Amino acid sequence: MLLKYIVPKISAVLRDEFRVNPRNQDMNPLLRTFAWSDILRPSVLGQILEKEFFPKWLDVLYTWLVQPNVNFEEVAQWYQFWKGSFPDDVRMLPAVEQGFTRGLRLINEALELGKDAPAKLLKQVHQYTASPIHTPRYA
Repeated sequence: MLLKYIVPKISAVLRDEFRVNPRNQDMNPLLRTFAWSDILRPSVLGQILEKEFFPKWLDVLYTWLVQPNVNFEEVAQWYQFWKGSFPDDVRMLPAVEQGFTRGLRLINEALELGKDAPAKLLKQVHQYTASPIHTPRYA
């Protein structure tokens, strides 16, 4: 029942209702997802976040980092806000740790590039593990 009805609904909520918006963040869709963390297998929750949350989050981070006058102190605070917004048990999931590590690497690359970041920082390619919960079944 969870894989057939609940997981697709949770994925749809993050995909359709959740936006990463540094100026006016609505956390409700993400908090509703976290509410299922005690019921869903950790690997399933990790896959949902890997597919539906992190691509959006990394895209906003990238957009911010390629601004000519990016304030890295604000970026660091934003990064810490997001990392701290995840419950400990969710933050420790491998897929979530990898997502935040990708963000940290992107920030470090932008710092290393300095004023060349807007032209030279490469946009992230979003990859996620194949998930049986999103694979259509054929009879």
